[in-house]
Amino acid sequence: MISSDKNSLKRSKNKIITFLSLTFLLSTVFWVQFFLLGEIPSGGGLIGLGLMWSPGIAAIITKIVFDRNLRGMGWKWGKTHFVLMGYILPVIVFSLIYIPIWLFGFAEFSSEYLTSRIADAVGLEKPISLGLTILIQSTLGLLTVIIPALGEEIGWRGLLVPELAKRISFTKMALVVGGIWAIWHYPMMFLGHSEETNMLQHIVFYTVKLLAYSFIISWLVLKSGSIWPAVFMHASGNLFLEGVFNDLTVSNNITRILLDDAGFGVVGVYIIFAYVFWRKKSEIANSLLKITNG
Repeated sequence: MISSDKNSLKRSKNKIITFLSLTFLLSTVFWVQFFLLGEIPSGGGLIGLGLMWSPGIAAIITKIVFDRNLRGMGWKWGKTHFVLMGYILPVIVFSLIYIPIWLFGFAEFSSEYLTSRIADAVGLEKPISLGLTILIQSTLGLLTVIIPALGEEIGWRGLLVPELAKRISFTKMALVVGGIWAIWHYPMMFLGHSEETNMLQHIVFYTVKLLAYSFIISWLVLKSGSIWPAVFMHASGNLFLEGVFNDLTVSNNITRILLDDAGFGVVGVYIIFAYVFWRKKSEIANSLLKITNG
């Protein structure tokens, strides 16, 4: 029994090492292409899609090599309320910081750019209402971000989270996954850096955000036994931040500090939610079986 446990842990360790090596190797191909371009095209383009699928492809290769199958990655849908929770949580986080910023006059709210952009994208005659705009973004817009998000989540939450959860505590696992996830983003952060923001501040706060994010999204995956809450949370976070809340906000010096993907206001709200989910870690003590069987 002891020998079997040791072999299982060694096998798990080798899977993690293989997955991470493949992920960073595959990602380098796309990082190099971005650096040769000298910029990140709007939406990332096909290069961005390839980059976001690097963890997913690496995970699939790793599973086939070690297990000869793709089971145990949380493919089953699970309970819908966990998926809805993943989808709605980023909207709540952004609302809690953006709406007070608008209401107290720290930044101007303007729907003109967003409504015009979406009307052009779907071929509607302008102007269109903000309500219709948000409806289009939250449905059709979601389809444009769900596939890239799936690529990342197959890797980070479909393979890495379950494998690490077998070896270490939930707290350590969430920190390790969040840290690796942040490091994986660093090359693109350097390339996409704006002179209007402090690079060190951006890296530090973005890293803290992903560490906090990791507690929430890992809890949802382990509790539900499915990667789909993570896929929808990831997609929703990207969609509503860049495609709704930022577009409704007229940027100024305050917004560059408080808002966007590394603003300390957004990061602070994520930390609060991370603490809430961390306090609920006892609820997922036996949840790993849901993933390994799904």
